[in-house]
This record gives sequence, structure tokens and C-alpha cells, in this order.
Amino acid sequence: MNRLTRQVGKTGQAELAHGHALGVRRPNRKRTEQFRRLGWAILVATFGILAILVLEFRSFRGTFIVASVIPLGFIGGLVGLGWPVTRSRLRP
Repeated sequence: MNRLTRQVGKTGQAELAHGHALGVRRPNRKRTEQFRRLGWAILVATFGILAILVLEFRSFRGTFIVASVIPLGFIGGLVGLGWPVTRSRLRP
């Protein structure tokens, strides 16, 4: 690899054997597509859970109360653990 790196560094091109190519791959394309699918799955799951809560409580008010407590509890747990705010970040 060192010889190839030196050759590309000097000439900007590399001589490769016939049938071989050197290029930049995009591994992020697959990852981006997977996160897009994950986002849709989270959205569908959230609406599914809210629909089940509406059926369970038979009112939107009870569903709203229960659903609003979940993120607040999550944020409170993170703050209680000291993440993402730490004392060193609070000092200028």
C-alpha cells in the first residue's frame, strides 16, 4: 500500500493491473437508507402505540396525559444521570 500511496501522491494517478480499478466507495448510502427505514418504523410504532392507548382509555385526554409523561420521564432520567449536561460544561 505504501508504494501505491507514493505513486498516487506524486502523479495523482495509479497504475493498476488490467481489470482492476481504484475508486471511492459510498458506504454511507446504505446506512442512510437504513436510518430512513428506521425512522419510518419508529413513526409507525409511535402511532400504533397511541392508537392502542386511545382504545384503552377511550379518550384522547387520557392518552395525551400518559403519552406526555413518557418523554418527560426519559429527559428527567438523563438529567438525573448527569447526561448530557455536566458541571464542566456549565462553567465558561
